[in-house]
Amino acid sequence: MNENNANVLVRPEPCDCDCNCEQPQARRPEPFVDKSDNKIRPISIKEMHYGYIVEVGCKSFCIESASKLVAKLAEYINNPAATEQKWYDGKLF
Repeated sequence: MNENNANVLVRPEPCDCDCNCEQPQARRPEPFVDKSDNKIRPISIKEMHYGYIVEVGCKSFCIESASKLVAKLAEYINNPAATEQKWYDGKLF
């Protein structure tokens, strides 16, 4: 790297999901989807000794019990757009 490039900031590449977010993120981005677009993103659940790691689209979070996992998944499946809005507002958990 030469001296001229030492202070150049490089923006992170967008993730490969369909949400157009940029990884990593210091804070949650504002939702970009149309509220009428009420689709369910891909969901992955990994069981751990202390709970579950859940990935929805490109976002991931931990849930400590099966009962909470079932409740939050039901909430998301019944109304993805409203549940995502709660996530962006910091009110999901």
